[in-house]
Amino acid sequence: MERKVIKVPKKYTYLNELKDAEEVEVSKHFKNGLPVNCLFDKGKTGCGGTTVALTNDKDTIIAMPYVATIKNKVIQSKQKKEDYPFELFGIYANVTDYDILDYINTHEVKKLLVTYDSLNRLIEIIPNIYNDYYLLVDEYHVLFTNYQFRDKAVKNTLFHSKNFKEVTYMTATPIEEEFRLKELSDLPVVAVEWEDVVKPNILSMATNLPINKVCELIKDRINGKTFNYNLHFFINSVDFIAQAINKAGLTPEQVRVICSENTNVGKGKKTNQKKLGVDY
Repeated sequence: MERKVIKVPKKYTYLNELKDAEEVEVSKHFKNGLPVNCLFDKGKTGCGGTTVALTNDKDTIIAMPYVATIKNKVIQSKQKKEDYPFELFGIYANVTDYDILDYINTHEVKKLLVTYDSLNRLIEIIPNIYNDYYLLVDEYHVLFTNYQFRDKAVKNTLFHSKNFKEVTYMTATPIEEEFRLKELSDLPVVAVEWEDVVKPNILSMATNLPINKVCELIKDRINGKTFNYNLHFFINSVDFIAQAINKAGLTPEQVRVICSENTNVGKGKKTNQKKLGVDY
């Protein structure tokens, strides 16, 4: 697979700076926005990849994995209007087709934010969309990680995205070539290597009792036996989180939980708040 690496000197922090970079080998890739018709590894998070797509003068659709991401980006653009020359339009459940068409007809430069699940909806209502719009598929690694339980959304995104005249699949979490989706296997990779990025030191811990290992780490942190920073656990189970809180004896002041309010259980709903306790 073809792979192009763009080495970025330490003096640059954000992708939108690179179009004016002194180094020709850097700037030529960003003169017209992000590299197109490729898998784009932006090299680090927080470098403003979506900002490049939202601030140039191309009619743009950004396909994102989650509604919350869309809402956050729209709110951010309203709070920092000086950084966003064009109005962003987020598309989710309460937005009608009329709302979308009204935005398109009343804005010279269009910036549409849509989830993978709703991209198909835009295809059906916007004429000549493949030629007139640039598509950025953001966090494209989610197409792989979510394929099993969001297969319809992923398949639609993969099918329609390949029809756009210009499309970029962007991520800061690239997928190994052997696991890459076959629909994207023919695309070249363009990767940014930032001189100022410090690679994390990953330590793997083998255990057949994850809850015990988590509680051990928590207790060592509370007792001052480890570094003086917060511990962050990414766990796809509120039951596990509640068990860890109870087993480690954590008070509400010692822990913060980020999760959805409800979990679908059988025919009804069981609140995550109930699992955690009212004080957490």
